[in-house]
Amino acid sequence: NIQKKNVYKSMIVKTSNGGKTWGLQTVIQSGEEAPEVKAVYALDNKHCWIAIRQDFNDKDYILTTEVGNTWKVMNFIHPEILIKKIYFTDTKNGWLIAEEMFGDDKIYRTYDGGTNWSEYSIGYGGKFHDITFSGKKGYIVANLKSNASECSILRSDDGGQIWIVANEVKPDQGHIVEGTAVKVHPNEIYVLTKTYDPDAPDAAHSDLIYSNDAFV
Repeated sequence: NIQKKNVYKSMIVKTSNGGKTWGLQTVIQSGEEAPEVKAVYALDNKHCWIAIRQDFNDKDYILTTEVGNTWKVMNFIHPEILIKKIYFTDTKNGWLIAEEMFGDDKIYRTYDGGTNWSEYSIGYGGKFHDITFSGKKGYIVANLKSNASECSILRSDDGGQIWIVANEVKPDQGHIVEGTAVKVHPNEIYVLTKTYDPDAPDAAHSDLIYSNDAFV
């Protein structure tokens, strides 16, 4: 978001050379109440989804493109839900992590490219931070209600139908380990965590957790 003379602009920019240069594709909206970009996922150089929120009317929208230049707006009609992460395994099947304003995080799935989303239970409750897949193997980093101070790494071996706790990152006494992100490249999995004391959250430090065996 760019601010100039109290006018905000939410824009989409694109790079085709690994980030060396960026070009403006479109301005989502300008004004004092421009929407905030909450999550972005690019499947390839033509398919991308962007989740935005307009606070003044408490609405979330998902922008999608199939050609890389023009964008289509799709409503995400789920009241009191704030989108945190969006991820697609292909052009039709996607996952979304959202925060309920007065409860646990929720996971949604789409089978039609993002036009329709339905809540999906993975058998666990808590705070979900990131999700990714490599083929049929999926990973979620979370802080589960059963032990909110630990970072739990969930794994699915069947495309997201069944999830298990594959690993847990335990904190020192009185601290919290919070999952931040998960990335996977074949069987190499990288999980970024943040450890902090609830009484002094500004003194947090980050750690990178690595596995070359899918946390088996």
